[in-house]
Amino acid sequence: MPLAEIVAVLATVNSIVDTVQKSGNHVSTLTSYIGRLTDANSKINEIETRKAGKLTQKEALDIALTRKRIATAQGNITEHLKMAGLHDVLHDMNNIIAEQKEEQQRQLVAAKERRRERDEMMMFVGQLFGMAVGCSLFISVAMFIFLRLF
Repeated sequence: MPLAEIVAVLATVNSIVDTVQKSGNHVSTLTSYIGRLTDANSKINEIETRKAGKLTQKEALDIALTRKRIATAQGNITEHLKMAGLHDVLHDMNNIIAEQKEEQQRQLVAAKERRRERDEMMMFVGQLFGMAVGCSLFISVAMFIFLRLF
């Protein structure tokens, strides 16, 4: 399922890149593409956080490709905004991107920590279950031997 989501986001980013390259200096269209790129980046972050280190090679490659395309589109938008003299919009875009990266890193660390804690808990439960089965087996054998002797 995540692979389909990644491919969908990649298709969105590709269409944005093509449109940005064709749009030239139309600032109003560029600002709407900034929002769409931010949404695409958020979706990729969500997928990556949800999988939290359990991506297949294909999914990881698709995410890397999508991130590269997003970076290319952001570079194109940055160039257009600089040429248009909209440094404040460029500054806001860079702030949003930086905040997203920081938030994603926090989410990834939290997701990995939750996964580690869950794995430790499952290991503990498995050990308790194993000890319970071992004890009941020992008691059953001991009772069998005791009853056979008397």
